[in-house]
This record gives sequence, structure tokens and C-alpha cells, in this order.
Amino acid sequence: MLNTRQIVLCIIATIVLTLPAQAEPPVLNPGQISNLHLIGKVWGYLKYHHPTITSGCLNWDEQLIREIPSMLDATDREQIVSVLETWVDDLEKPIDCAESSPSEQHLGPRTEWLTDKELLGTKLVDHFRNFEVTESAGGQYYVAQRSGVGNPIFRNESSYSDVDDFDWRYRLLALYRFWNIVEYWFPYRDLIDEDWDEVLADSITRFYSAKSQHDYLLELARLVARINDGHANVHESIYVRPPGGRKLPPFAIRMVEGMPFIWRKYDIADPDAALPDIAAKDQLLFGDIIVKVNGEPIEELFATARPYIGASNTVSENRVIAQFLLHGESDSVSLQIERDGRVIDVTTRRLQGLIGYKCAALARS
Repeated sequence: MLNTRQIVLCIIATIVLTLPAQAEPPVLNPGQISNLHLIGKVWGYLKYHHPTITSGCLNWDEQLIREIPSMLDATDREQIVSVLETWVDDLEKPIDCAESSPSEQHLGPRTEWLTDKELLGTKLVDHFRNFEVTESAGGQYYVAQRSGVGNPIFRNESSYSDVDDFDWRYRLLALYRFWNIVEYWFPYRDLIDEDWDEVLADSITRFYSAKSQHDYLLELARLVARINDGHANVHESIYVRPPGGRKLPPFAIRMVEGMPFIWRKYDIADPDAALPDIAAKDQLLFGDIIVKVNGEPIEELFATARPYIGASNTVSENRVIAQFLLHGESDSVSLQIERDGRVIDVTTRRLQGLIGYKCAALARS
């Protein structure tokens, strides 16, 4: 049984590439989006259930990367089903490959679509019946279970850090990886606010059309946030999700009654750091409530950031947003604060490198 919320999907489930900008690829039509939706589901189901793939005797990523361009050329459902039939027919079971064995699972896979002949055609439906639906991580090439706990461990997943071109096939591979990990291994899939199947359909165009690494990281963050789990994050997206940037003021923010207030300033024990005393030089005090940032109301800032923050409840979501509320690339930020019933405009400096800095303590202002 996958019995813990700390499933930590972000590192192994996604492909984070260092990629140059590229011109926008041709726009997908509705039929192609529908086909890519079906391809992603079939690819993921086979990855965790077909003995040829679960045994590790076939590079399943490579198969997708090689075949998906021709699949995208399919003009209708009948043609894509025919392409998928040929693809599946080629999956012969090697004699010397290990098989998986079934075991108890907290939340089983949704397999109703596998019997839908209108969606898949008779041949594919019959083929999927020919091999057992495996519910165990034991003995699989791409996933194992942590001893004594039951967490899934996603192993043997390539990061493709050597991919030079900004290739839409690898972006879709990242989407398919994460979506299927949640579909088959996330024990709280039934608590996701949205229909997970519709999330896949909605995400296809977003991933396919990403024009830069910045856009790609934003879409990764948006996708991971949609499972409503604060333990799952794309760490590379910290600097690109709104408001973005690597500089921040030398103080921490907390939420009280839905409003961000200045909580503590960084007290760094390095005399060479020369950090300013924000209370004296920036006229900021412990308890000052932040009302606007660079003229934008904090309600609007929170609304912009919310789609990229994963959390199981609003309190946790607001807490995370507040941590990054004043990020930016400029050396200063203008704030409107409320103090003792008065509204005050101040400008405070931003500094580079505070994230992860070894602080002696966080001291009250």
C-alpha cells in the first residue's frame, strides 16, 4: 500500500532541460490534441503494465520520442488507433525478462477506458485484455517500493540533460511521465480538485507550445501544483514562477488573517555581508502589513501566483506565496504598508544570494 503523502514526485517525474529559445511550433488542431491525449494514456498504461516494458527490456522513452511525430500526423481517430495497434503489436515479450506480481494498492488504476471500443477499437481493447493489470511496484524497471514504507521510488528515469534542441517531444515526455505517475502511483489522486484526465488534455497544448525554458518551467510548476500536494515541487521553477527573480529583501514575511506582514529580518553573522538594518534604513518595522508591491495590490499578486503553488489547503498556499512575494531582479522594491492604521509608502532594497544563505539566526526587528 502506498501509504504516505510524501511521495515526492518533482525530481524523478519531470524532465528539466537547459534549453535555448525556439520559434513557436505549428499550432495543434483539436484532432491532434485529442490524439496526443490518447497517446499519453496508452504510453503510460503500457509503461507500468506491459511485461516487456516493466521488465526493462525496452527503452520506452525512446519508443515515444521516435514514434510520436508520425503519430501526430494521424488525421482522425481511426488513423491514430491504427498507428497505436501497430505500435502495441510490436511489443513482443522477451523470454528472459522478469515479470511483476500484483499486490495491495490503496488507490487502484482507472481502467474503464481500456474497454472503450469506440475510443480504442476492438483490436486494442482485446490486446489489453491479454496481459494482467499489475498493481505492484515490485520487480518493475521504472518503479520500486521503499522497504518498510511502501513509497514508490521512480528509478531509471533519464533526465536528458544532454539534449541540445528545444524539442517538443521531450516536453510531452515530461508531461506524460508526471501525469501517469500520479495516475498510477499517487495515493491521493481522488483528492485532486480537478478531473485528472482533463488536466492531461489541458496541459498538452501548454507543454507543446512552450517557447522558452522559462515558459516550460512555468508549465511544469503549474502541472505539479494541480495535484494539491505541498510536498511536490519543481525546485527549478522557484525563480520563474510569479513574481520571479533571484533577489529579495533581507526580511521574512508571514501571513496573519490573510495579510502578509514583516515578521523577521535576517541577522547574518558575517560582517562582510554588510546587510542593511531594515528597521533603521528602510523604515520597516516588525508587524508592518504589506498592502501593495510596486503599486500592485497583494490580492492581485496572490491570484497571479496561485496556479503555480501546490498546497493541500489555502493557509499553506498563502504561506508559500508570501515567502516569494517580494522576489525580483531589480535592486529595490516599492512597498505600500499599513502601520497603526496609517498607510505608508517605502522603498526597500533587494539582495542577491539570500536564498540558502547560512544565517546565524532570524531576529525580530
